[in-house]
Amino acid sequence: MSNKLKMAGAVSALVIVLGAGAYFIFGNSASVHAENNEAATVAIVNGKEITRKDVNDVVETLPMQQNAPLEKIYPMVVDQLINDMLLETKIEETNIKTDPEVQERLDIAREQILRDIYIERYIKDEVNEATVKEAYKRLKEEGKSTEEVRARHILLESEEEAQKLISELEDGADFVALAKAHSTGPTGPQGGDLGYFTKDAMVPEFAEAAFKAEPGSFIKEPVKTQFGWHVIYVEDKRTQEIPPFDEVKKALRGQLNQRAMNQLVENLRKDAEIQKFTLEGEPAN
Repeated sequence: MSNKLKMAGAVSALVIVLGAGAYFIFGNSASVHAENNEAATVAIVNGKEITRKDVNDVVETLPMQQNAPLEKIYPMVVDQLINDMLLETKIEETNIKTDPEVQERLDIAREQILRDIYIERYIKDEVNEATVKEAYKRLKEEGKSTEEVRARHILLESEEEAQKLISELEDGADFVALAKAHSTGPTGPQGGDLGYFTKDAMVPEFAEAAFKAEPGSFIKEPVKTQFGWHVIYVEDKRTQEIPPFDEVKKALRGQLNQRAMNQLVENLRKDAEIQKFTLEGEPAN
């Protein structure tokens, strides 16, 4: 059962389970790769063996697999492999493999696999250790640090409501309590806490006001944005230095991979003759 194609069911099921909330503690305490003894038997189903290599093949394809402690997900992987082997045996007793619907889906899957492998190889050629290090070098050259603000806000529908709460704050009211009681935004139940953010992470009007304010103070005038009127309290400011290369190389590689993918698609579209139509079949503008 070492064929990786036979692991598709296990991978899909495990991803669904992970997405539904069965999260694990990720860390570097254990590797997902077996250093030895890949032939070790982990289960026997109706006389058929499932090996340590089968487990490794599945885990290698899981999201964040490079940091997932194997001992945390091992029981679930083995159980899913057992389920898949039982299903595989049952399928062999039917004629479903020749079913037209199956063939149609296999054709669709084949085309997707071809696209995926082409893209993977293209990105591998475009993004390597040298290009990641060059990206880190540019990151350091463009800015040695990033300023961040931690703020709370109360989102309201009118300027009058915002001004009334500012008056209450001037009289000593508690900002967190006011946010919980009056904010119409999703952070209201958390006292309006927005956490730390960079200037470009917020709409311009909000960011401009928040970054001008002193830590430990609220802004004395309501701030209007496309979302409504804001009463803003700035808790803290900090400067984030650019982390060491080893801490950011994974994120940088992800950005470069996405950029390479975007560039590939852009080049393909640039050299193609494309006509677009509406749902009614009329030429689209």
